[in-house]
Amino acid sequence: MQQNIVMQEENNITSYENVQSEVEKQRVMQEVQALVLVAQKCPRDEVRAHKKIMDAAKRKTLAEGAMYAYPRGGQIVKGPSIRTAETIAKYWGNITYGIKELSQDNRSHFSEVMAYAWDLESNVRQEKVFKVPHRRDTKKGSSILTDSRDIYELTANMGARRVRACI
Repeated sequence: MQQNIVMQEENNITSYENVQSEVEKQRVMQEVQALVLVAQKCPRDEVRAHKKIMDAAKRKTLAEGAMYAYPRGGQIVKGPSIRTAETIAKYWGNITYGIKELSQDNRSHFSEVMAYAWDLESNVRQEKVFKVPHRRDTKKGSSILTDSRDIYELTANMGARRVRACI
């Protein structure tokens, strides 16, 4: 008798989780449809967007961090920074971008992450799915990360680089 009650409770919990999952899927679908609809009804003014981007680039804080540069293989690697890409996307408009952690495996010490940028107006989407090892490499060697904050910060950092590439 008690086993039947436990099984019934488990079925109720599973049923509730399925309903909750379905409601969330519907919410996300409606949100995406609304974003696309608004983007199509309110197309960007490219001249205005360009002016705003150029005005933003004149701000000292953005200008100081507009480019990155670091030595690699005897050469200097450089390009527009993550903040520059985010500023361009912000003023360009009708674009959504970000990162999502798809899974985290604490046994194998890695996260699977997706970075994306989606121009809602032109319906152009760029995605990059990648794995982030929960490991910090230093000149003294590498160490496995176990602290959730360290893992989050590493994942966010690696994700931001890929978001920049997507934008």
